[in-house]
Amino acid sequence: MSLHGGARRVLAGAVAGTMLLATFVLGPLPVGSIAPADAATTCGPPDVALVNAGFEQPTIPAGKYRTLAASAVPGWDTTDSKGMIEIWSSGFNGVPAAAGTQFAELNAFSASMLSQDVATTPGQVIHWSLMHRARSGTDVMAVEAGVPGTTLTELSRFGDNVADGWVERSGSYVVPAGQTQTRFGFEAISSGSGNPSQGNFLDAISFGTAPCVVATKTSTVVSGAPVVVGSTMEYTVLMNNQGGSSAQIAAMTDTLQPGLEYLPGSMSSAGLDGSHKYSDASGDDQAEYDSATNKITFRLGLGANATKGGSLPPGETVRFTFRATVTAAAASTNVTNSATVSYQDPIDGLTKQSVTDPVRDEVAAAADLEVLKSSPARAVAGQPITWAVSVTNKGPDLAEDVTLSELSHDGPVLDVKENGVDLDCPLQLDVNVCSLGSVLPGESRTLMVTTQLDSDTTAEAASNTAVVTSSTHEIDPSDNTSTATVPITTSADVAVTKTFTPANPLPGDEITYDLVVSNAGPSTARQVTLLDGIDPGTTVLEATIEGGDCAIRATSVLCSLESLAAGDARNASIRVVADPVLAEPLVQNSATVAAATPDPNPENNTASVSFNVPNTADLQLSKTAADATLTPGAETEYTLTLSNIGPAPAVNATVEEVPDPDLTILSMTGSDGAVCDTSSCYWSSIAPGENRTVTVAARLSSDTALSEIGNTASVSSPVPDPTPGNNVATVVLPIERSSDLVVSKQILASPVHPGDTVTSRITVTNNGPDVAIAPTVREANLWLRSPTVNTEAGRCVSAGPLAACRIPTLAVGASWVIDVESTLAPDYAEESVSNTVAVDTRDDPNPDNNVATASAAVDSIADLSIVKSSELAEAQVGAHNDYTITVRNNGPDAALSVAVMDLAGDGVAVRTGRSAVGNYATTSLTWFVGTLPAGASKTLVLGSTLEMPGTLSNTAMVTSASADPNLADNRSTASTVVSGPPVPPPVPPTPPYTPPLVNTGSGGNAAPLVAFVALAVGLGLLSRRRRLGRAEPTPNFAGCTSRIRAGLQRRDQRIVSAPT
Repeated sequence: MSLHGGARRVLAGAVAGTMLLATFVLGPLPVGSIAPADAATTCGPPDVALVNAGFEQPTIPAGKYRTLAASAVPGWDTTDSKGMIEIWSSGFNGVPAAAGTQFAELNAFSASMLSQDVATTPGQVIHWSLMHRARSGTDVMAVEAGVPGTTLTELSRFGDNVADGWVERSGSYVVPAGQTQTRFGFEAISSGSGNPSQGNFLDAISFGTAPCVVATKTSTVVSGAPVVVGSTMEYTVLMNNQGGSSAQIAAMTDTLQPGLEYLPGSMSSAGLDGSHKYSDASGDDQAEYDSATNKITFRLGLGANATKGGSLPPGETVRFTFRATVTAAAASTNVTNSATVSYQDPIDGLTKQSVTDPVRDEVAAAADLEVLKSSPARAVAGQPITWAVSVTNKGPDLAEDVTLSELSHDGPVLDVKENGVDLDCPLQLDVNVCSLGSVLPGESRTLMVTTQLDSDTTAEAASNTAVVTSSTHEIDPSDNTSTATVPITTSADVAVTKTFTPANPLPGDEITYDLVVSNAGPSTARQVTLLDGIDPGTTVLEATIEGGDCAIRATSVLCSLESLAAGDARNASIRVVADPVLAEPLVQNSATVAAATPDPNPENNTASVSFNVPNTADLQLSKTAADATLTPGAETEYTLTLSNIGPAPAVNATVEEVPDPDLTILSMTGSDGAVCDTSSCYWSSIAPGENRTVTVAARLSSDTALSEIGNTASVSSPVPDPTPGNNVATVVLPIERSSDLVVSKQILASPVHPGDTVTSRITVTNNGPDVAIAPTVREANLWLRSPTVNTEAGRCVSAGPLAACRIPTLAVGASWVIDVESTLAPDYAEESVSNTVAVDTRDDPNPDNNVATASAAVDSIADLSIVKSSELAEAQVGAHNDYTITVRNNGPDAALSVAVMDLAGDGVAVRTGRSAVGNYATTSLTWFVGTLPAGASKTLVLGSTLEMPGTLSNTAMVTSASADPNLADNRSTASTVVSGPPVPPPVPPTPPYTPPLVNTGSGGNAAPLVAFVALAVGLGLLSRRRRLGRAEPTPNFAGCTSRIRAGLQRRDQRIVSAPT
C-alpha cells in the first residue's frame, strides 16, 4: 500500500484519556460566518491544560467501579465528605462512557464538587464543554469558576433526565482582570434518587482553546499497481481534532472528479464511537452518496445522525474510508481527489473548514476492444463454413499489438481473409493466431474465417470462437471473446441399384438379386437400411451385405449398415427360390435404401425387377353318404372324391371336414399316400387329371336336438383355383328319434283343507332310447287358484288356473321335476280334489303314459248349530202344530253332507216337512240339507198333529260329514202343553228292515253317531207304534246316504260322542 499526500503536521497519540489542552481565543469573529480554509490545516499548541479531563486515570477494571482517594486521581480534588472520588468503568451497571472507557460520579459519599486549578491570563476567553448524565430521575449539577480559596462564581446550572442519556453541556468564561490562577469546579446540586451518594455522571470535560481539525487523505490501489481503467481505488480520510475544545456539527464532504466512479456500499468509519458501515442512501445513517453530484457526505462525532454532524472532542481521530473505480475518462491522465471537513467553533460560533491535500494517481493508457463473430444460417456436415469476425476499438486510446486468436471446434481453419487478402494466421497450440497490428480508436476491421466441417461429425451444432488481445490495457475484457454457433444439418444422397439372374427364371429355380448401395454425400449416411420386399412366390435362401448384417423376415429382407461414408458404396446379394406353383403369375421384387441422415435426392432410393410364371389348378370336390337317415348315437360313413382338372399340379392340396357340432368325426382315410387326421387329409401334389378319395367315419351325438344333420367338406391349395365354386361339398341327412316320456303326479300332503296351499309334484321321466326334444307339460288347476310353478330346469308360464312348462331337451334316463303350488278355494265343498297333467313331445312311441292324475281328500271343519221352535205353546189334542228348525253353519269351512233328524216325542205325529233346500225324508224324519256354506243358515218347517194330552216335546239334531268342533249346539227341543183326550194315529205300513251302518274306515270309531241316529229313529218309530197299538217293526236306515256313511267313516275321530 502506498500513501499519497498528507497533512503538513500530524499530532500523534491524541486519544480520549490524554491531557486536554485549551487555547486562549483573543477576540471573537462574527457569528455565522465561515472562516476561510487553507490548502491544509495546522494547529498551535494549547496554552491551558486540564489534567485527566476524561477520568481515564487510574485504570479501572472493565465493567467495574472504584472509590479512590483524591490523591489517587491525577489532576483532581474533591469536597466529598470522605475526600473520595468515585470512578466508573464503561458498562458498569449498564452505563457506557461518553468518551473513552471511564467516567466519574460527582455524588460519591456525599454531594461533592470536583475541581482543578489552572493558570489563566486575564481577559482570556476560555470555552468549556462536558458530557453529563443522570443516574436516576433528573440529576442537577453546576459549573463554577473563580479564584482558588474563594467562593466560586456559578457559570451554569443544568439538570438532565436519565432517559436522555449523555447530554453535552458547554459555555464560555472570560478570565477577570488580574486573575492569573483560576479554579474550575463541577458541583453536584441534587440527585433524582434523593440519595446524596448517587447521581450526576461526568465525562469528556473540555477546557481550553478553540477546536482545530486536521484532515489528511491517502489512496491505495486495491488491485495493485499500476493504476489502470477499471482499477478500484480506496481513499482514506483521517480527521483529528488537535484543538483545545470539541469541534461541533462536524461533517466531511468529498466530490469525486471525472474519471472516478463511486463503488456502491463501500463507505465505512472507525473512531471514538466504534466502527461502522454505511448505506449509500440519504436519511438512514451518518453517510450518503449523491449520484447526481457525485458527492460523498459523512457526518462525524459524538451525537452525529442522519441529518446533523456531531462533536469531535479534542485529541479524537475519526477515519473514513470509501472506494471508487477508475473510468475510461481517466485513461492516460491523473485522477485527483481531496476531502473537506467543516465544523463549528463553539467559542466564536464560526463554521470552519479543513481541506486535505489532493491525492493524485497516474492512469495508464487504455482501449476497449470488442470482437463479434457471426455464422451462416446453417452448416452441412462435410462442407466448409465461413464465419464473419469484426474487431472494433471503442477507445479511448490506440490499441497496440492487437492479435486475433481463432479456435475452431469442429474442423480445421482453411483460411482467414481481410478485404479478400489472405492473412498469415499460424497454428499455435491448436489455435490460429492472426496479428492485426494497431487499431485506432473507433476503428473496426472485418475478417472472414473459413473452416472445414467434418463429414462424419455427429454434433448437433458447430461453434467457432474468436479472442482479441492487445498490449494496451483492456477496459472491458467481457467483450474480447465471441463465439458463434451454427446448427449442423446432414445430407447424404444414398442410392441403390438392382439386377437379377437368370434372365428367365422358372418355377422352382434359384434367383440371385445383386444390389449396390452408394452414398454421394456430402455427409456420412448413418443407420443405413436396405429393405427388400420378397415376393410371396419366392423363398429367401441367403442375404448378405458388405460391412453389415442382413435379417431374413417373413416377407422381406432387412440389411443394415451403421454408417456409409460420403463417396463409399457397398455390395449386397439376396438368393431366393421360386415356389413350384405361384399364387400370382407376376413375381416382383423391390429394394429401398434409407438412412437416418436426410437425403436430398430420394428419387434414386428404390430399385425394382419383375418376371412372370403363370400357374393355376382347378380342384373339384364331391360328397356322398352311406345312409339315407340317421338316429341319435348312430355311426355312418361319407365318401369324398377330389379331382384336379388342371392345368397345373395342385400343390399342398388339403381336404377339410367342417361338421355340425353334433357330428363327431371318428376318422378320415385318404388314398394315394394322403396324410390324414380326424379333420383333414393332405397331399403334397396332385397332377392334372388325377383323382383322390377320402372315407370319413362319423357318429351322431346321442343327445342331439336336431331334426337333420349337415356335413360339409372343402378343398384348398396354395395354387390359384380359377373356379373356386366347386371346392365345397355338403350332405344333409334327416334324423329319426324315439323318446318314451312317462309322467306321474302326486299331491304332497293329504288330506287338504279349504284355503290351504296345495303342492302337487309332477315328474317327467325319459325312458329313451333318444333324447326328448322340447317336452311340454300342461296342467289345468280348475279347483285351485293362482298357481305358482317351480322347477330347476326349463321355463314355465301360468295364466289363471292354467300352467305350462317346457324344457329344451330331456336326456335319456333323466327326470324333470315340477312343483305346482296353488290355493284351494276357501269355499270348496267337495270331499276330495283331483288334478290331471299331460306331457307331450315329438317322437313319443307310447302316448298312453303321457297323462297322470292325483287326488287328495278334503278335510273341512264346520261348527253347526240348530234351533227348533213350536208354533203353539198350548193346544188341544188333535191340533195341528208347525215346528220350525233353523240350521246354521258358523264356519270356518263349508259343512259337507249336512243332515237334520227329527226325534218326535210321544204324542207328536210329524206329517210333512217343507224346505227350499235339500230333501226331506218323511219315513226317517230326516232332512238332507247337503252342503251348507260357512255363515249360511237354512230352515225346515215340520207339520205335525198333537195326539195326546200332556207336555209334548220334539227334539231335532244336526250332523254333517265335516268335523264339528262344538257338538253342544247340535240339538234343540221345543215343547207344547196339550189338553183333551188322545187321538188314535193311523197305522202306517211296516218299512222293510235295513241292516245297521258299518264303519269300515281305518282306525276310526263311528259307533256313537250310528248309535245316536239309530236310537233316535228307532225310538221315534217305536213310540208312534206303541201309541197306536201297532206292532213294532225292525228299524230301517235306508234313508242314510252314502255321504253320511263317508262322513262317519272319515270324521268320527274328530267328533265328540253324542249323548245317549
